[in-house]
Amino acid sequence: MATHPTTPLGAGAAEPIELGPHLTPEQFDHLDDPVVVLHLTRCRLCRRLADVDRATPLPTSELVTESAFRWPGEPMARGGMAVVFQGHDRRLERTVILKVPRDDEELPASMNEMFQRRLETEARVLAKLQHPGIVTIYEVGRSTTGAPFCVLERVEGVPLRDRLDELAAAEREGGGPRTGERLELVASLVGIVEAMAYAHDRGVVHRDLNPNNILLGKRGEATLIDWGIAKDIGAYAPSAAAESLRMSRLGASSSGRAQTISAGTPPYVCYEQTQGYAAEPSFDVYSFGVTLYEVVAGAPPYVYTPSGSPDERQAALRSFLDWAERGPVPPPAAPRDPELSGIIARAIDRDARRRFSADELLRALKQYLTGELVFSHRYSLSGRAGRWVRKRRGLTIALALAVVGVVASVVIWLGMRAQEAQHAHERAELESMAAAAQADAATKRADAKAAASEAAAALARADEAERAGQDAKALRQQAEAKRREAEAMARSAEDAASKASGEAATAMTRWQQAQAAAATSEAARVAAETARAEAEAARQAAVAARTTAEAARDTAVAARTRAEEERARAEAARVAAIADRDAAQAEREAAIRRQEEAIAARDQAVRAREAAEAGELAAKARVAALEARVRELEAGAAPPPPPPPPPSGDDPAADP
Repeated sequence: MATHPTTPLGAGAAEPIELGPHLTPEQFDHLDDPVVVLHLTRCRLCRRLADVDRATPLPTSELVTESAFRWPGEPMARGGMAVVFQGHDRRLERTVILKVPRDDEELPASMNEMFQRRLETEARVLAKLQHPGIVTIYEVGRSTTGAPFCVLERVEGVPLRDRLDELAAAEREGGGPRTGERLELVASLVGIVEAMAYAHDRGVVHRDLNPNNILLGKRGEATLIDWGIAKDIGAYAPSAAAESLRMSRLGASSSGRAQTISAGTPPYVCYEQTQGYAAEPSFDVYSFGVTLYEVVAGAPPYVYTPSGSPDERQAALRSFLDWAERGPVPPPAAPRDPELSGIIARAIDRDARRRFSADELLRALKQYLTGELVFSHRYSLSGRAGRWVRKRRGLTIALALAVVGVVASVVIWLGMRAQEAQHAHERAELESMAAAAQADAATKRADAKAAASEAAAALARADEAERAGQDAKALRQQAEAKRREAEAMARSAEDAASKASGEAATAMTRWQQAQAAAATSEAARVAAETARAEAEAARQAAVAARTTAEAARDTAVAARTRAEEERARAEAARVAAIADRDAAQAEREAAIRRQEEAIAARDQAVRAREAAEAGELAAKARVAALEARVRELEAGAAPPPPPPPPPSGDDPAADP
């Protein structure tokens, strides 16, 4: 079977389109027919077209024509069912995107008609959505061949896929993880969640949310594009035929036939979407969760790489379907950030009942980005304390510096007081020892003097006895002994005095050392006071920095509030402009209708006038014929043949 080369609009449109016998529009109305079911299990294109809503065709007389735009020679992109051009609106002098259905000669006319229906369905879906994060549809036109085309807003920006590829290349080249830039992308994608929640509120599911369909502007704004397979679940209820189609898909998957996915792009689709279940908002939440996982972790939870032969592509798809149904739980997207990892894990939960709604996902992301407690995350006491510290980093640093300064001052003061007390105690001990030595030396000197006096007295008695002629030898020996004893006591007193002097000198030296130590302690105290003053200055600087940071944060919050107000005013102005445009369009259409009615009235008046003139000419002809007959009768001539019958609309009674 031949294939048609395509330039994909997104990753999901990259597969070639099978050519050959396809279902007719009448067969699409009988999806419970076994022949139709068998064909749908084998033909991806017809299976996608089976989801086309059967809506009333767009009116052809009131649509703008292709001549209102300047079309380029080559399209921007080719998809499975549509071709996209970047054109120019001649009326308003603006660049627009023109999306037309495929119209290939290789395809049967019934398939081209289905492509046109798909484009009309997309136009109706986009007409319900007016949001800054969703591409805007301006109008729908009709070409000279009768095919519809959409006129869309031209969105400036690059696909999220290109930005992720740039980050991955920079990280592979050794630049290290670009965590900050990836978190900036997370902040930008909040706008996509807002757009998704807005669409879900209006009963629309995108069904193909992936990095290829998200455009990032140069100011961080994000826009969700390519609503080609979006489903309006609020306008069309599932039918028995649709349920039959879903069961046929399930049967095809379980029976081992060629497997495929009718809507969405692997690996960004949940398992129930691959099985053809009715579209639900949880499909988009899962797809966004996988996209967010890739933004944070650098790769999706499952790397899907279809390539090679059809058998290899089928094997890759089969492997992805097995993983989506029963594969292991993906690891945390950010192991060091349990809050963000928890948000992503809940968004991509295999059980759709446990996933966020779009509004819950939006609330969780905003709480995470603003530093608040995420409502869906369970925090421990240490986790809450850590978040408080991270949120008030400046205040925490200031308090820590203040505590350290106070503790250091107290410790230094206590140490100085202890040193001073020790020095005073040592000085008192030294002074006591010196006084005791000096007292001992004085006592010994007194004893020596007393002994010397006794020796002198004994010697005087011996001399006196010798003069008296008495035997004074014993007295002299006794006096000599006392003299020697007095000399010994004098020497002992001198030794004690010398020892007291040494101890006094030692005490003075130690006292001087104590004074030097006290001076050193004073210097240390002064240094401690200086350090405390520096710590106080640092604390005050930290407080000033915190105040500045809080002022900057308040300024940023005020700027963000103003930006949101400006955005709201811009949105209101945009809605008003759209309303004015719709009113102008309605007025223009009313004017066109009035003009058409005037033209019809003019044409009717012209026809009435022409009929009156024709009747007047016929009456004149009959009068002339009657006058001629009268003249002939008066002349006695033979009567001429009767005149021809009058034209339709004349009164037959006018003939005589």
